[in-house]
Amino acid sequence: QQELVDGIAMHYNLPSHWNDTQGFRYMLYTTQLYQAYCYKVEVEYFRSLRDTCSETTSGCTMGTMYWQTNDIWPGASWSGVDYLNRYKIMAHYARDFYAKVIVLGYDDGDNYTFWAVNDYVSEFQCDDDTHPCALEFTALSFTRSERTNVWNVSVSTMNYESATQVYALSHAAFWEQSKCVDLDSDCGLTWRLIDERTDSVVTQNWMLISSPKNTIALDPMLSITAIDEVDNYHDDDDENMTFLVSFSNQHVAAFVYLETNVSGNFLDNGFGILYPGKYSVQFNAS
Repeated sequence: QQELVDGIAMHYNLPSHWNDTQGFRYMLYTTQLYQAYCYKVEVEYFRSLRDTCSETTSGCTMGTMYWQTNDIWPGASWSGVDYLNRYKIMAHYARDFYAKVIVLGYDDGDNYTFWAVNDYVSEFQCDDDTHPCALEFTALSFTRSERTNVWNVSVSTMNYESATQVYALSHAAFWEQSKCVDLDSDCGLTWRLIDERTDSVVTQNWMLISSPKNTIALDPMLSITAIDEVDNYHDDDDENMTFLVSFSNQHVAAFVYLETNVSGNFLDNGFGILYPGKYSVQFNAS
């Protein structure tokens, strides 16, 4: 347990009382965040190394696997699915960080760098002449619950089966471009890859610029607004039902996690950054 607490303390503030029910629930929640975001950062970084490790070394990562998929008994573990077959936040993130096309970003110590990774052999690529694409960046403030700036960057090349750096900013240049008040205590970033030929979103991603431990955010004012049954069918053994769960937030929210005592899984969960608005997610009961 101490190892888990030490890991949480690196990125999140600790409650004053760990031994009560609320403290235990907080630990269950933050260990999932700790696991999911660490896996996300690590896998995305490895995927950026598909073609290049250094100026003299070619690509060194053609694939990754994580330990472990599921649990065979109840307990604290690195699994993505628990003993009752419920998805942890990391399992939801895996669908995104293993997507065929992804634009990922990380801080290399001097710059914020962004890479376009394309695992398709023939289905999709970007180029200036026949298939123009662009990245739309949005920086935000958690303390003021507002977008601080939005800007676009052209993606001139994203070839089949490649990992290409498409954008980079020094810390100073990013601070000026993002218009975040403080990169250490109040800044987040989301971005979308836009297919300009069809004006559609190909993929989207996000990262925390400031550590959650240092960030003072407004209460997101989350609320469930509706639960609607959208499908009901029977198989030979039991009844499966699908629901659409609608919810809203009035301020910028991070790591929004929905849970229920009904057996089943949400189609998506653990939403990294949500701007104020109305959202819905499918829940498949089992």
